[in-house]
Amino acid sequence: MDLVEADAADLDVIVLDDDRLTILGRPHATFFMDVFSRCILAMVIDIEAPGIAELGVAITTAVLPKEGLLDRMELDYPWPCHGLMQTLRLDNAMAYISDNFRRPLERWGIDVEQRMAGHPESGPFIERAIQEVQRFMHSLPGTTERNPEARGDYDSKKHAKLTLDELIKIIYIWVLGTYHQRPHKGLNGKTPLQMWDEGIHGTGSCAGIGDPRVPDDPKRFYIDFLPTEERKILRDGIRIGNLWYQSDLLKDLIGVKDPNQRRDGLRLLVKYDPFDTSQVYVVDPRTQGYLVVPYRNTSNPPMTRRESRMLQKKIRERNKCPITEELIFKEREIQRAEIAAAIAKTKKARTMHAMERRLFKKGHKHVTPLNETGPVAQQHQDSILQSTSESNDFSDHMISFQENNLKSDVIRPQIWPKDTLDLGELE
Repeated sequence: MDLVEADAADLDVIVLDDDRLTILGRPHATFFMDVFSRCILAMVIDIEAPGIAELGVAITTAVLPKEGLLDRMELDYPWPCHGLMQTLRLDNAMAYISDNFRRPLERWGIDVEQRMAGHPESGPFIERAIQEVQRFMHSLPGTTERNPEARGDYDSKKHAKLTLDELIKIIYIWVLGTYHQRPHKGLNGKTPLQMWDEGIHGTGSCAGIGDPRVPDDPKRFYIDFLPTEERKILRDGIRIGNLWYQSDLLKDLIGVKDPNQRRDGLRLLVKYDPFDTSQVYVVDPRTQGYLVVPYRNTSNPPMTRRESRMLQKKIRERNKCPITEELIFKEREIQRAEIAAAIAKTKKARTMHAMERRLFKKGHKHVTPLNETGPVAQQHQDSILQSTSESNDFSDHMISFQENNLKSDVIRPQIWPKDTLDLGELE
């Protein structure tokens, strides 16, 4: 963990929304890699471009143990890679050079090595790993290939079949089950997991570093890297993204004058979790600790900030009226009902599709399989089935995965550190 490289890329594949009708586009992925072992420490994949939120999730995932994450994703692969890095090598993306990201790095004793702008060779290890991931993307339905010439006549949008959640799980399976466990040319034929084990436990001729260093306050570490906004404390509480937050902990801060600012009222730093709208973290100016402030209406369910933004966009398109908290949660109920109906419809269609295929294979040549996608796309589909090694009916498996997400109070992304990582209590 002396040196870790981080980088992001647009993945060469098109994904669908949960309704399986709306094309979301190409997802963005952020990767953290341990240079010594070539092990991937974190993967964050989302449809939105990487920002401070994705970086915060990525570095928290990289640093903390991952047993909870693997359990939640129902993955049975070894992933022992974690720990505080000595140096983090970054490119020049805006999120990487922002104070919101650099200040916590300094606070936790992580040095920064800046890559030269426009020189991918200054981050060679993570660049090669991302190239490997992209080659895998080229085997999936909906791939955009590396360029238009390589794609040819293949219609990426027409053949897109995977939702974002499905793609995330496929990438995790490939990285943990294939990339980490195959011999690496740059490691003299050893696998990344073998190199990680040697780095920790040592070999006959070289001592290892022992157990990786972890933050003494994991939850504080996670919150430190969350996005930050400045807010005035009102009698009604705090409003962020048209959602209201209130707590008795704020009473003493209402109406307090800020001696360093001319404007009335004390404006405080508020950190918010992009993957859980149910509470925010207010920096207490008296102690510099965090005050945990929940929804003003605690009966409202949690959701992601992305989901909240999408709901508000729908409200504006439909009603052309001011956004209120009540409208947001009412729209959420409507959207979840529509998604549930779409999943049920898709499951029924796949059952009919399977019946048609069985008849076709038995010799009923007058039966044409539904939604036939041609030999190229069929080859992509076969490669997915082979890469997962989980089930002969990959589609039904992923529909079940979606249904489980829908049953929860919040449709979460692949990584939700407060649930999946051992954060402990906020001190």
